[in-house]
This record gives sequence, structure tokens and C-alpha cells, in this order.
Amino acid sequence: MSASGNTILGREEFQSDAGSSSLTVECLKKTAVVAGRHISVVDTPGFFHTDLSKDEVKLEIGRCVSLSSPGPHAFLLVMPVGPYTKQEKEIVQEVQKMFSEKVMRYTIILFTRADDLEKGMTIKKYLKSSQELQGLVTKCGGCHAFNNKEENPTQVTELLKKIESMVAENGGSHYTDKMYLQAEAVIRQEQK
Repeated sequence: MSASGNTILGREEFQSDAGSSSLTVECLKKTAVVAGRHISVVDTPGFFHTDLSKDEVKLEIGRCVSLSSPGPHAFLLVMPVGPYTKQEKEIVQEVQKMFSEKVMRYTIILFTRADDLEKGMTIKKYLKSSQELQGLVTKCGGCHAFNNKEENPTQVTELLKKIESMVAENGGSHYTDKMYLQAEAVIRQEQK
């Protein structure tokens, strides 16, 4: 979601609005210095884009790897706080299909709309309400929650620390184009 990219960068770089139609049509990369770190954020179309076909979306999302050459250190899978929906489960499956199971080691689940949690509810308590979500977060490099309405730089700094920790757990490596090409070859083989 583009609003999360804007929150991370600390400024409006990506088109974002709460409407029902999809705004991001192609991958867009923006860079900034955030909390003393040079970071790049690549915004992609959503998997269930309102104006693009499924194949067009997959092709465009695949471009994110080359835009972040030599490869992204982290994928942020953005989901709103709420019930873990069938559509979100399908997105996770599509991400794994496109980028292979290995991608999960490079992924952090970024929950948005943390302000929608009941008063006193933490993200940890929220996760306890769904074993499926707990399992997903366990497969990944963890999770983080954003309140995109709040201009609190601490939430971004904490996310960056979690990303750094995940990168360290991955031996400092990033998801590579080679991994993506291997996953693509498997998909082509399955289609035959």
C-alpha cells in the first residue's frame, strides 16, 4: 500500500487514497535518508488490482527485483489489521509462487490501521486471535504495525530495526535475481 511507503519515506512520494480503485499501475522506486539510513522503497501494484489483469500485475511485481538491484533486503507484505481474509491468503500463496518459499525469509508482515485495534490491544495480542496469522508471521522475518494517520517517526525507526535484524539473520544477504529466476523457471515448468 502506497500510504505505508509514504510513511516510511516521511513524505508523499506515492499516489495514495482510501478509494476503492487501485492507483499504482507500475512499480515505482523512491529513495530517502531515514533515521540516518539510505533506503529505497519500491511501490508495486496490489495483487487484486482493479484495472490490470492478474498476469499484468505479476509481471509488474516481478520488476521490483530489478528495480532494487542487486536485490531487495526486505519485502513488506502490507495487510490491514482485521480478520485474515481469503484474499490475503491468496496473496501470500501468489508471492510464494512468484518468488519461491525462500522469499518468506526476506518478508516482514506490515499491518496497517493499527489504530483500528481495540483500546489496549497490542499487535501481539491481535496475532494470538489467529493461529494462521501466527504461522505466517513465524514463517517470515516477523511483523510490525503502522498507524499511517499518526506522524510518529518511532514506528518507522522500529520497522527499520526489525528489517536490519532480519537482514542479519539472513547473513546480510538480499533476495537475488537468481532466486527470482529460479522461481520463475519452476512456474514455467508447472505451466507445461
